[in-house]
Amino acid sequence: MKKLSFVLFMLFLGAGSIPNAQAQLGKLGKKVSNKIKTEERKAKKAVSNTKKTGKLPKTGKTSVPAVKTPTTGNPTSAGSPSLPSVPGTGEAGCKNTESYFKLARKDLDRIRKPDPNAEPLSIADMKGVVKRVEEQWIPKIETRDPSCDKSKLESEVQEVKDLIEGKKADAAFIAVGTYTTTGVWETVEFGSMEFEKFTNKQSIKLNGPLGNLEGHMVQKATEDNPEATAFDIEGLGQGAILPHKDAAGNIPYYQMAVIQDQKPVAIILFSNTKTREELEQAMDQRAQERLEKENLDPFVKDNLGKIVISTHGPIFKNGKEEGKESNPVVPLATSLELGQGFWVRVIMDKNKAPMKHLALTGYPPAGEIGSAIRTRIFFDGEEVGQDLLRCTKPEDVEIVTNATSYREKGFDPNGDAQDAYREGFEGIFAQNPSYGEHIVEFKKYIVNYNVINTEAGEGEEKFPLEVLLAESGPIKVTITENSWKPFCNSGENNYGPTSGVINSYSKSILALAKKEAVRSNWKETPFSCRYVDKYEKYHEVTGVHMYTVYKGAVKSRMPNGSIVEQIILMANGAFYGVGSNTHRYLPPKCN
Repeated sequence: MKKLSFVLFMLFLGAGSIPNAQAQLGKLGKKVSNKIKTEERKAKKAVSNTKKTGKLPKTGKTSVPAVKTPTTGNPTSAGSPSLPSVPGTGEAGCKNTESYFKLARKDLDRIRKPDPNAEPLSIADMKGVVKRVEEQWIPKIETRDPSCDKSKLESEVQEVKDLIEGKKADAAFIAVGTYTTTGVWETVEFGSMEFEKFTNKQSIKLNGPLGNLEGHMVQKATEDNPEATAFDIEGLGQGAILPHKDAAGNIPYYQMAVIQDQKPVAIILFSNTKTREELEQAMDQRAQERLEKENLDPFVKDNLGKIVISTHGPIFKNGKEEGKESNPVVPLATSLELGQGFWVRVIMDKNKAPMKHLALTGYPPAGEIGSAIRTRIFFDGEEVGQDLLRCTKPEDVEIVTNATSYREKGFDPNGDAQDAYREGFEGIFAQNPSYGEHIVEFKKYIVNYNVINTEAGEGEEKFPLEVLLAESGPIKVTITENSWKPFCNSGENNYGPTSGVINSYSKSILALAKKEAVRSNWKETPFSCRYVDKYEKYHEVTGVHMYTVYKGAVKSRMPNGSIVEQIILMANGAFYGVGSNTHRYLPPKCN
């Protein structure tokens, strides 16, 4: 509709078609010719009266105006003569161009003097307006009067162009350049702006050991540069960037947050004036300021970032027995005897839930279940085992996403093995430690297990993204001859050897295991076996029974004297293989 109105307006001016333009110019020439003839008649009459009376005609002027005579100029269109511009008079001396000068300036005023009630112009729209002035109105002026002085209008066009360039510079969300970052990223690069009709975009690129990810920031083209700017980075997600302003209004750094389900799942600070260490200090300072505003329970406040231990029973959130305020505080332990039952409570560093810690790596997990709590166990300074608590149950998700502390069993002498510490204890068994005093430490981490180092070899880190939540510090552990007895319960849910029977199958399996150990140069030496189970093997296509596989739990002795158990398979009287994930260390001594 707007386009149609514009065409009608142009046709009304006589610029919509060449024949119409010729007709308009013809009418204008006829009016000028009539005007000249009238002036000539008036002049002749005045001369005649002077001869008769001898007096000059009465007039308000001191001189007789010169009589203009028609001249022939270059035609602006076929069959239509044009009048030349008058030198030295600027636009006022241009002929038949006034309407186009007005239209040009009307367009320029949309940028210079925008109507507050009109829809704001985007930079792309502004460039389009200038283009119309340069490619439509100015050429029409030149067509109407080739010698017309357009210098003033051209100067105004350049001023508007400069104004647009200034707006383009101001429109950049973040100044172009490379910035230092926190988390797993090393730098973030911001590129030049792209101005489109409906949106303005600025390129963004994150660089780090996980690769280089590219995307852009985007905002509605007609809006002023906002405080928060949206972004979309392929491989990372969508989110927003906000400036952090100090008391003086300066911006020492920016905050970048990846958003999932309206929650920040990855946070990055970046700056081109601060070092990485200074940015990390800024993070710690903000966390400390938040803690000072929270009314924390004294027990929590005194133990932030710690794994506390008690041999007296469960440790409640307030540190009191049974969680009752009137009850005494549960005594915490700094030493224990190996094999003694104990409970632990994990109190998160900075009183933040695990997922909030993970967000500081700057790389989001694949949803809530994309994270896990890792337990690492150290014995005499060496890591002897670890466990990953993955979010497979609602209570796991609750711990990972919302819990600022939680409790769990460390070891129950009369119960099943606790998964979080099982491999740690088996790692202690593998050391075949001496009697006496040793040091054990527990550490808890939040891990993004969707980020995997696929090239990690034996003993190398498979999950590179993790953040420390809490640690126990050194705990004195005394090992005696009786320390092993609580670990000697038989059964696969405990630390002792797998239960089974001694029969002809177990003897055959042990003989095959010893033969294979020599042939394959095993480190361990098999010395006993118990028959456990069997299963039938059928042809996958025909379904015909092929053979029976027999399973035996074989115990072997390592060079340092520790004992390892693994399932050995036998089929058709021959060695068939080792059971997958059945290798585990046993307590050094069981009665």
